[in-house]
Amino acid sequence: MIPGGTWDDMYVGYPHLLQDGADYVMLYCGHDGGKWQMGIADTALYPSCGTLASQIRDFGDRQVIRRISWSESLPCAGCDVAMEYRTTDDPTYRQCTPETIWPWVAVPDAGGDNSEWITGPVLGRYVQWRATLTSTNAFESPQLQDVTVQHSDPPRGTLVMVR
Repeated sequence: MIPGGTWDDMYVGYPHLLQDGADYVMLYCGHDGGKWQMGIADTALYPSCGTLASQIRDFGDRQVIRRISWSESLPCAGCDVAMEYRTTDDPTYRQCTPETIWPWVAVPDAGGDNSEWITGPVLGRYVQWRATLTSTNAFESPQLQDVTVQHSDPPRGTLVMVR
């Protein structure tokens, strides 16, 4: 640090990152040709896991949820984005514990495609998605750019069983 508590990085070298429990600090030193200086800097690291949930979408009528797709950026091998969704027709879902009325369902891993057809007919008037972002590297984090839920009106008409 130079006088006044400001940072002068002109002569800084030899940084070392140390873990202190769950926190990290960086020790650094530098030489300006006349004297050595040492210091400690706090670091801002990414948590290993976090979730992002959409608002609950009301389609107005019951819809068939066909596909969920998303765009992501995975800057390191230990980064991932896992997607889940849930649907319900119950208009009182806000008065109850949502997990008991309409539990989360994992979107199958698409193997890098980040887009997956939902298996089986999934019907619902209300839909919500949730992304879980994970990283094994505290200096890099996955990024979620967008999410699309494809839906359509359910088929109308009479179902005839043929044996």
